[in-house]
This record gives sequence, structure tokens and C-alpha cells, in this order.
Amino acid sequence: RRLLKEAERASGLDHEHIAAIYDVLEADGDTFLVMEYVEGITLRDRLRRPLSVEECLSIATQCAEALAAAHEKGIVHHDVKPDNIMLTRRGRVKVLDFGIARHLPSPETPTTSEGSAPDAFRGTPAYMSPEALLAQEPDARADIFSLGVVLYEALAGRHPFLSESFVATSDRILHETPAPLRHLNRKVPAELERIIAGMMVKEPAERIASAESLLAELRRVELGAARPKRLDLSW
Repeated sequence: RRLLKEAERASGLDHEHIAAIYDVLEADGDTFLVMEYVEGITLRDRLRRPLSVEECLSIATQCAEALAAAHEKGIVHHDVKPDNIMLTRRGRVKVLDFGIARHLPSPETPTTSEGSAPDAFRGTPAYMSPEALLAQEPDARADIFSLGVVLYEALAGRHPFLSESFVATSDRILHETPAPLRHLNRKVPAELERIIAGMMVKEPAERIASAESLLAELRRVELGAARPKRLDLSW
């Protein structure tokens, strides 16, 4: 029942950077989601080779567009990770697996309702926000935290929190601040390092507030990177 309900919610998302769900079928006691076919590779596969800052910025911006569109409709992804981000041959992003998404509670929704009850560990622990790991009620800022972890991993070449066990990884997410990104990759612009750090703040109230705000900041960095560099004409 939960799968059917959430697939119905996710099927309402219509955006160029979100893989669409077209139908839900039941047959012989099994349930099937009919999803858009996306030809390409996952970001996880792409990260087997170094990723340039420019390519990462493009991916980050497109992911932020997808999350902004979903959050506008009151839907949080809840499992943003490299495996759920597809890259087409033309470098276009498609965010997958909104099938485990759920509606964000509205101010009028009673906290005891089925739609807003906390549901612990829905997602991948290494990419979950602190509030999700603590089984608190996560909102759209949980997606921002998860995307921050993805971008850090893409640019640093290593996961900021991953450890030898679930408990150790969770403890690092809850208590450790990752090494400054530019210590691991000198090519990362200072402004992009600031944005990614702001996405991974432990306390939701101090994190980048929305996907729309994140998108605006990423576009400013893209614009700065696209400007022609001043020529040094000194002899």
C-alpha cells in the first residue's frame, strides 16, 4: 500500500531532470513501477574517473533544479546518492527513485497522521542527514544535506563520512566536520567550497534553507566560472 501511494505521489512530478513514473501495475501479488528509461550511466559509475569542477557544477545545478521542482510540490526525495543520479550521453541529469519519496507535512497536517509519522532509516545511511539518522521528522533540507555529501565525494574523490560500519559512519555524520574541500582538491573555487559546507551543516536551521536558494548560489558560481579570465599583460 505504501509503494502504491508513494508511486502515485511521485507520478505527479513532471520535470526534465526527474525520471518520470508512468504507471503502477499489480500482477500475481507483485507491484511494478513503470519508469522512464534513461540511457546513460549513474554518477556512481562516472566517479570511477576524476570529475572536473565544471562538470560537477553542471551536475549540481541540474540536481538542485530537480529537488527544487519536487520540493515545490511538497515531495522530498529522501535517498539522494550517486546511484540515484543518472547522466545521459549529453551530460543531462535525471534524478531517479522518487518512488520512495513522501509528501512533506503541511502546517495543517496532524503529527499523528500516516503521512507525517517519522519513518526511520528510509534511505541510504551514508548519505542521510543527521536528523534522518536520529529518526526525527526530516524536511526538504535533508535532501540538501544528502546532495552536499554527493558533491563533496565527487570533488574530493572520497566520501566525507564513510567508515567501516554503519555505527561508525552514523557517528561521523552526527559529530564530525569533514576536512575543508580545498585541502583535498585545490581546483575547487572558494565559493563552491563554502556552498557545499553550508549544505552539510549538522543543524537543519543553519543549513542552506531551500533547493531554490541552493540553485541561485550554484548559478552564481557557474556565472563566475564562465567569465573570461583577465589577461596578464605584464612583462
